[in-house]
Amino acid sequence: MGFGTVRAWLDRCDGTRVAGWAQDRADPDATVCLDIVVDGRIVAMTVAALYRADIAALGVGDGRHGFDLGLATPLAPGAPHVVEVRRSVDDAVICAITTDAAGLWTPLLAA
Repeated sequence: MGFGTVRAWLDRCDGTRVAGWAQDRADPDATVCLDIVVDGRIVAMTVAALYRADIAALGVGDGRHGFDLGLATPLAPGAPHVVEVRRSVDDAVICAITTDAAGLWTPLLAA
């Protein structure tokens, strides 16, 4: 089976944690391996496999598509950043945000 498009959402990016969910539409119950990329550099890898009742209630597979991880190095305060979540296997950007110097974030892409 090939890789399908990914639907995803980034719920949290506060400089110390990144959280959200991701699901491969071609294989809705499979987990998705992700790279967290900050300003063009991979800073973490994770698997979207945490159970979330909210996405289960919305019919997102079996609900085991969440991720929530702390960043080993927090985002530098007072500086803008671009944070991307990419599918590890093919580097596809599945969601992205930009943060401004005040730490406010704006979605750039949500799949």
